Amino acid sequence: MNPLKQILSKAIIALFITLAANQNILADDYSGEPKHYDPSAEAMILDGLVVRPFSLAGTVIGTGVFVITLPFTLFSGSVEQAGERLIAEPANYTFKRCLGCLRVDKRKYDLRY
Repeated sequence: MNPLKQILSKAIIALFITLAANQNILADDYSGEPKHYDPSAEAMILDGLVVRPFSLAGTVIGTGVFVITLPFTLFSGSVEQAGERLIAEPANYTFKRCLGCLRVDKRKYDLRY
């Protein structure tokens, strides 16, 4: 087997094991009460190595889609809504929450730009 394939397959297996072991981190608490976040070390590692890079990529892709669709949103009058959904929400999720806080309380963060 190609050494690159071996490294990639081991990395994917490690990622799946990490995600399977930390399913409770991704579970939501629907009690309606504001919750104090005290993330574990595993949550911080998962957030820093997996979630943040993907959410940063989502922010960049959302910005590109916003620019491409700008002529259409100008005519429909939905520029502000498109900017909030495609740029502000991914950027806030990437940069405004604490490391390891995978559950976002929308009341805590202002998701408008």
